Amino acid sequence: MDNLLVTSSKRLGTMQNSLRKIGVATIAASCVVASVANAEDIDDRRYLGVLGSYIEADTDNRGGLYQYDDGYGVTVLLGSQKSESVNTEFSLAYGVLEGDRNGVTDAHDWQLTLGYDWLYFFDREGWQPFGLLGGGITQEEREPDDHAHLTANAGLGLIKVLNDHGTAFRVETRYVYHFDDEGSNDDPQDWRFSIGFQTPLTAKPVELPPPPPPPPPADSDGDGVVDGVDECPNTLK
Repeated sequence: MDNLLVTSSKRLGTMQNSLRKIGVATIAASCVVASVANAEDIDDRRYLGVLGSYIEADTDNRGGLYQYDDGYGVTVLLGSQKSESVNTEFSLAYGVLEGDRNGVTDAHDWQLTLGYDWLYFFDREGWQPFGLLGGGITQEEREPDDHAHLTANAGLGLIKVLNDHGTAFRVETRYVYHFDDEGSNDDPQDWRFSIGFQTPLTAKPVELPPPPPPPPPADSDGDGVVDGVDECPNTLK
């Protein structure tokens, strides 16, 4: 009786170990399948975008000599999709603020910004809403105190894919914070409203159909024995 109990206990232990191994293998396989599925959903082609912008300039936190009302700009961006929800982008933005400077009307403030942004997409279907967060460095040229400073920005936008290639319409709004206390500035904060287009730089990968199955072995005389082993070729027996 004791031997029977010992044997049964050992078998139970073996079954439990086997079930654990099966469970681990199942979980691992599920993870692999999920990873492959996610990889298939990602369009990792690099894309190029061009946006035109209207800039609502911050007059209150710029020096008293600089009274800029608004401005305009253009942004060129290079980005790619990194995950199901995240894109990253490098950008080069050129902006011009217009207004008065030290009694001179129609004065200008030229800004060139090299930036890097993270985009989080809430949905990848139809009109695709996204939030963005990033920063950069701005070279600002204005008389008499040309200088460089850091910037941070956050915003919201929408993207709508227009064709099978992936060309898309894009609109966004950014809040731009300038870490700039040069001269009489006090960290001005601008709003940038942009609209434009972006398009992938390469063609969309084409999924090739599976190769056709190999042809069946030849049976010239139709006797059910393939030619390679048919000892009576050209006969029905």
